[in-house]
Amino acid sequence: AVLELANSLPGAEVHEEYQVGPTPAFGAVDLFTLWKAHRIVVEIELTSRRVVWDIHKALGLDASHLFIVMPTAKAVIAARRRIRGAGPFRGPKTFSILPFGPGLRRIRDCFPLISNPILTGNQIPNRFNILWEVKR
Repeated sequence: AVLELANSLPGAEVHEEYQVGPTPAFGAVDLFTLWKAHRIVVEIELTSRRVVWDIHKALGLDASHLFIVMPTAKAVIAARRRIRGAGPFRGPKTFSILPFGPGLRRIRDCFPLISNPILTGNQIPNRFNILWEVKR
């Protein structure tokens, strides 16, 4: 679903598992999108363990927007606590950590898409299947 949203941006250049540095040791971001003057990084995490590293990877790519999408509100609270514990540091212009549904809505609302379907009821896909598809 996140990949579909990114691909809906007219003229966007979308990369899955985009390398941050010259070698794999620097890691990769789940989704990196170049659109107009925006450098958008989307990370999908199941736990709060790697969120501080996600911020550093976004800074390494000079991202203007970082969205960290997590499966539950409880995971989001843990991630925010971990970031506060890491101390103050400069972050991307737009930085959000949200559960899956609100995360998709925030991305959709921040960027005007070609089509903005609203899914309801049985149309909403299983979030863990989507997380798996994006993480592959």
